[in-house]
Amino acid sequence: MKKNAFLQISAISLLTLSLSACGDVKEKLGVARHSPDEFTVVKRAPLSMPPTYNLRAPTEAGATASTQMTQQAKATVFGTEQNTSSAASAHSGEAALLRKAGASQADPDIRNVLNKENGYLDGNDKTLAEKVLFWQGEDQDGTLVDPKEEAKRLQENRDNNRPLNTGDVKVQE
Repeated sequence: MKKNAFLQISAISLLTLSLSACGDVKEKLGVARHSPDEFTVVKRAPLSMPPTYNLRAPTEAGATASTQMTQQAKATVFGTEQNTSSAASAHSGEAALLRKAGASQADPDIRNVLNKENGYLDGNDKTLAEKVLFWQGEDQDGTLVDPKEEAKRLQENRDNNRPLNTGDVKVQE
């Protein structure tokens, strides 16, 4: 009896001693405290009013100037003509550069072409779920594998130690 109790006490003390050597035991059990590091704590600056708090509301002149800039940016990006001749003459150098670069012959479908070349989905590809759920709706050429002939071909390949994909697959119309 004493020997059994001694073994139990020594086993418990050995287990406790070995567990205390592990640094992560307290964290795993949820006993460890997580206090902030006093050297990484930064006090926030006090709130203050911005220096431009007393700005006046925009005038009509400012609003028309911003709409003109917006229209000019749209015309530059999308290539629409401007009504003023001064704007057209100011951009004649850009227009010449674009003509020289061949911007007028740019392919409008270039994004889809690049996606196909790089292997991205082009929007017409179906997801795996769609392929599994709607497999019967796909176009099929009407040919089916002849099961008896295919089983015979596979068995011959196994018997002759050849790869399973050697030989012609027999189909039935």
